[in-house]
Amino acid sequence: MTRRWAWRVTMAAACGCILALGWARTAAAQRRAGDAGEARRGERVLSLEKFEAVGRRNRVKTPEYETNINRGPGLPREWARVAVEYSTYPEWVDTLTFQYWVMALREEDGENAYSLYTKTVRYVDIRQGREHMSTVFLHPTALERYGEVVAAAVEVSHEGRMIESASEADIPVPERWWRNAQVVENQAVTA
Repeated sequence: MTRRWAWRVTMAAACGCILALGWARTAAAQRRAGDAGEARRGERVLSLEKFEAVGRRNRVKTPEYETNINRGPGLPREWARVAVEYSTYPEWVDTLTFQYWVMALREEDGENAYSLYTKTVRYVDIRQGREHMSTVFLHPTALERYGEVVAAAVEVSHEGRMIESASEADIPVPERWWRNAQVVENQAVTA
């Protein structure tokens, strides 16, 4: 065997060992990361600290931006904000899914007309801690056209299981109204 050929075989073997070692380290790191992110069965993953959705206190103005373009400033409009503050307990949580239901009310021809909005938001790689926040907004034109937010709910899921929920309402609604077919499939409610 020539020296050049022996050198190539030696380098190929060395590269193969380095790659194998790198893959083993990567696999071990992924296992550790997965273990840290997975809550053990029965371990508490999170707690909802605050849920705010209904009423004028949850209106926020459109942010104002300044540019060098000579246009008159638009009037700041108000958005409806639905916000959840929460804490997480494991060192890492791989994924949390927040499912929102927001109901608006307007009077139309002397009758109450309801509009139902839904939104799903998925968060990944959430570090243990307090004061995490999940927020969704309802556009100002939706408020103008379909009325004020009168009820809202959120369900938080981890690994496909619903683990926490909260709701707030300014009108009488049944418990877990967002899962009640008599409410969400009612003719007075448009989705």
